[in-house]
Amino acid sequence: MEKEIKSLFRGGNQDEVLSEAFRLTITRKDIQTLNNLNWLNDEVQTQKSPFSTPFRQLGKEKWMGGVLGEGIRGLGFQPGAINPWGSSIINFYMNLLMERSKDKDLPTVHAFNTFFFTKLKTAGYQAVKRWTKKVDIFSVDLLLVPIHLGVHWCLAVVDFRKKTITYYDSMGGINSEACRILL
Repeated sequence: MEKEIKSLFRGGNQDEVLSEAFRLTITRKDIQTLNNLNWLNDEVQTQKSPFSTPFRQLGKEKWMGGVLGEGIRGLGFQPGAINPWGSSIINFYMNLLMERSKDKDLPTVHAFNTFFFTKLKTAGYQAVKRWTKKVDIFSVDLLLVPIHLGVHWCLAVVDFRKKTITYYDSMGGINSEACRILL
């Protein structure tokens, strides 16, 4: 299995469809944007970062080495180009996490799509109240909310078991406004 996964990150037909699950089409080119954690940023990094990036968890620093990693090369990207596949990849991964959470030994998860937080922030609760009509979000253990900050993605995690909201930002930012909006 490891060999098959590694092959996805090398060459091959960039337009080859690898999955059409969750009403999303994922191609080899999409998967290759995940190389070395580049999915964390819309701006494609073009050189190896010499430092580690801090994660801040409600004001407490946690270090995670090599978050920026080495950039994607040979895919037609220009330095500073915006990653057009970010939302699809994030939504696909959120769906995978929800699917995986059906395992009775794992915490139950509901994940909002990449448009949820922006809609909640700009238009308020009334604009998104129907988004949970088919799911009781208070019955899950974890609620995942992807947040796009213009050039990179962050994640807010509402943990109903611990009654906490944790904000993860690979660039080390603190976003107390996002946590307040989710309350």
